[in-house]
Amino acid sequence: MNFREALTTEHSKKLALEIANTVTENPQFMEDFWGIIRDEAPPLPQRASWSLDKIVEQNPALMAPYLEEAIELLERPNHNAVHRNIAKALSMITIPEHLQGILYDLCLNRIIDTKEKPAIQVHCMTTAFNIAKSIPELKEELAIIIEEGLDYGSAGFRSRGMRLLKQLRK
Repeated sequence: MNFREALTTEHSKKLALEIANTVTENPQFMEDFWGIIRDEAPPLPQRASWSLDKIVEQNPALMAPYLEEAIELLERPNHNAVHRNIAKALSMITIPEHLQGILYDLCLNRIIDTKEKPAIQVHCMTTAFNIAKSIPELKEELAIIIEEGLDYGSAGFRSRGMRLLKQLRK
């Protein structure tokens, strides 16, 4: 499959699933797929990133070689769809210890940013929770940040926040 050509001619859920299935069935295509998200001009990265969470859902190991680049992409300006889909993918995997600190801090900054898109905040909240759940100091810090965000957060923020707070307070 020529990902670039397909993404140029169509933008649909059907195509996103087709790309995800192609990549998970042919892991050697992951590098080319990831290159579109990382290097191409809009709108290709946001269209390609739509497949990312489906790929990670089916085969989380495919994301492992790209974790550092994914974090870098979250740090730099990009289309909201790219940030949202990367944040969602990261929320579904175990983050290696050497990347947890930088990603946790990045996620906290996204959670407290009142101008951030709610979906990005929610996925960052889940990622931060996954990192913090085994570290008591981080659990308390995250709980405080979520509680403060409940006053101004979207319905999605409040819903996810309340669910995670229950788990953090156990």
